Amino acid sequence: MAQRIVFLNGFFIPIQSAKISILDRGFSYGDGLFETMRAYKGKVFRLGWHMDRLFDSLPLIGMDLPVTQREMADIVRETVDRNSWPSAYVRLMVTRGEAPPGLLYDAGLPATVAVLAQPYNPPSPKKYQKGVSVVLVHDGAAPMGNLAHKVKSCNFLPGIIFRTEAKGEGCEEAFLLDRQGRLTEGTTSNIFLVKNGILKTPPLNQYVLAGVTRRAVLGLANQLKIPVREENLSPFDLYTADEAFITNTGVELLSVTRVARKIIADGKPGAMTKLLHKAYLKSVDEETDKC
Repeated sequence: MAQRIVFLNGFFIPIQSAKISILDRGFSYGDGLFETMRAYKGKVFRLGWHMDRLFDSLPLIGMDLPVTQREMADIVRETVDRNSWPSAYVRLMVTRGEAPPGLLYDAGLPATVAVLAQPYNPPSPKKYQKGVSVVLVHDGAAPMGNLAHKVKSCNFLPGIIFRTEAKGEGCEEAFLLDRQGRLTEGTTSNIFLVKNGILKTPPLNQYVLAGVTRRAVLGLANQLKIPVREENLSPFDLYTADEAFITNTGVELLSVTRVARKIIADGKPGAMTKLLHKAYLKSVDEETDKC
């Protein structure tokens, strides 16, 4: 078996040789950003959108990288190429770099940049056929001022805890509510509901990340002439929805048919969810065929 190759701070090396300092601020404080991407047919889907989000986020947290946006995209592509997996999960991580302990940091620290790829293991077909269950976490959404919808932060401990608790209850995902009891997002996903032919999703705000798959789905809905509303949604809206689904890079679109033990609508993936997922996969084929 060929060695798994990763990119770390200017070099492509075997993953066994990839090491960072215990003083790295990503390790010490989660002080960094990441992007999760999918490669189809060896090509990263919506790579430009991921690079835009990353490089738009950097100045918001006072961070700079030693490479340009175009060079970073080339590094991601080469990481995928060097590992030769047609279908791959790709993770790009950047941290503020190595520094002595303490919350404050010196400007100009050399950033740590890492890219890894691994074979993509999709959810079981049964999940797409039957849908999945979610739990609600009251007051689980953590605000980040005006940064949340712009910054994909390495600070992920709440999501880890809530997702683990959801799994313990036999659920796929946890939906986080803000202090007003409104739906925000899942631990690793954006939320969509369908009601009376209208596609609804929570608006981007201090709790909701601008997901790349979310953006793609909204664009597809526009192309398909599906009415869309970005509006505040409550648990009642979820319980009474005709359909519900989540989006992220890994699952694409995945139907939600239960909230804990409560069944949504008829308990089956809905027609609009299937239509949008089909359109999404078509857009993947069209983009990768052009590369």
